Amino acid sequence: MNWSNFGNRSQLYLYYLIAGISMLFILINGKVDSFLKLYSFHSDFLNSIMKGITFLGDGIFALFFAFIFIFYKLRISIFLLANWLISGLLAQILKRYIFTDELRPLAFFKQLGINIYQVPGIELHSHHSFPSGHTATAFALFFGLSLFVKNQWYKSSLLLFATLIGYSRIYLGQHFPADVVAGSVIGIFTSIFLYNRLTNWTSPFLEKSIQMIVRKL
Repeated sequence: MNWSNFGNRSQLYLYYLIAGISMLFILINGKVDSFLKLYSFHSDFLNSIMKGITFLGDGIFALFFAFIFIFYKLRISIFLLANWLISGLLAQILKRYIFTDELRPLAFFKQLGINIYQVPGIELHSHHSFPSGHTATAFALFFGLSLFVKNQWYKSSLLLFATLIGYSRIYLGQHFPADVVAGSVIGIFTSIFLYNRLTNWTSPFLEKSIQMIVRKL
């Protein structure tokens, strides 16, 4: 991989650690128990926090997030927009055409005669569970952005924030842990793929902001 600095490589190693621990947890506990253990505690405070956090993996926020970077640097804005589109397309193809029978927790546990807790104000879906599209978007945006950040603390914080958005999908009962891990893999893959190609695309235009372009018109 064509990484421009050690910070980006270490960022990927941190993701490997998070994903490895997550997959080990799922393998040890299985699909059902891994979900129930992560879903076993709720509070009114966390409910409100997680509802806000999960929105940051929504397509509407992704568009806004990519758009605001045109005021800083077009390269980053184009990268984030393309990353969101490609990761979202991959997630939708997988969930709607390949893993079509994967039930979400609500429908899955209903088949077992178990009614799971529903966070007030959250409409739980029943189908197309694998992978998590919100998680794919979160990692495409925040891990993708971290590749352009130099400060290692900020880089790690962005990755951990994407992980928190992924966890919110489990907390709200929308996805199983394996769905979230798969979504993160998609976001990481598209980020690396596009970053390697966009950084090799040398153009002074991409280094400009929208203000700089307008001033020259």
